[in-house]
Amino acid sequence: MSSVSHLGNRTVWKRIGAVVYGTFLAAVMLAASVPHDSVAQDIVEVYRTQRFRVISSRVAARQRPITPRQPNDLPVSLDTLALWQALQNRSTDQGEPSSPPIIVERWTRTPKLLQNWFVRRFGSGSWVYLGANRLEPLDTTRTQELRAGLQGHFGKPTVVLADERGKAELAERNVTQFQYWFALNDSIPLLVMDVNGPFERGLVVATDEVYGALLPAIKKAFLDRLISDPARDAYVDYYIDVDTGQWFMTGYDGRDYVLRPIDRPDLGLSRPVLSTLVPDVEPGVRSETQSSQTSPKR
Repeated sequence: MSSVSHLGNRTVWKRIGAVVYGTFLAAVMLAASVPHDSVAQDIVEVYRTQRFRVISSRVAARQRPITPRQPNDLPVSLDTLALWQALQNRSTDQGEPSSPPIIVERWTRTPKLLQNWFVRRFGSGSWVYLGANRLEPLDTTRTQELRAGLQGHFGKPTVVLADERGKAELAERNVTQFQYWFALNDSIPLLVMDVNGPFERGLVVATDEVYGALLPAIKKAFLDRLISDPARDAYVDYYIDVDTGQWFMTGYDGRDYVLRPIDRPDLGLSRPVLSTLVPDVEPGVRSETQSSQTSPKR
């Protein structure tokens, strides 16, 4: 048995030797056609390459197939949201001029019945807008919660969807759940509205283009109270999903946030009342009274 194995091995190595020798002769013949100074190097390189291929093929044929290993997860710079946020903020700070600081000393919320006054005072200019585009609490908090905070700090909105008064088609084309119209420091107009009703996060703010460079600072100075002071008050609004045509009743009952599909309401009636959201619920009481520098709710 051992002699047979020995003869088999000798036969294998004879074949390998024959292949290598044939390759060597081919390399010698090929080298004859190239300049003399590169002949030795060419012969050695061809011989090494072919010998390696022959031996490698033979060794691989005697071994069982190699099983690939599972890939390993390697950490990359974007694995953490915190690092991404830091990079995002750094690039934004470097690419955009910082907003000058601003102090909001006085504010006036425009009630529903004084919309015409606001339009006459501020409606002649062009408006610039700022959306929820940063990873900050004011931009990542659910709009439902921010709406309750606006109700708690400033009272009822200037405009809601129910104010369309039968203009249902217009409402479906140009939908906002709510709008607050403010005059800051007696001269700066500011609109605060939802992004996409109760399905989104953050708020959209707008002002006259004259104050456009100040808008990020205005938003932070005026609306950060919605995060730092958790005053919440009950409310109820209508909203429509334009894509599906489905109407919703959304609000806050003083304890829970509500979002309920409803039939199309009659916009010719008044704004929805809290009892339609959850029966036997009264509006909550604000946790903080307004300072002497703020305007009372109307």
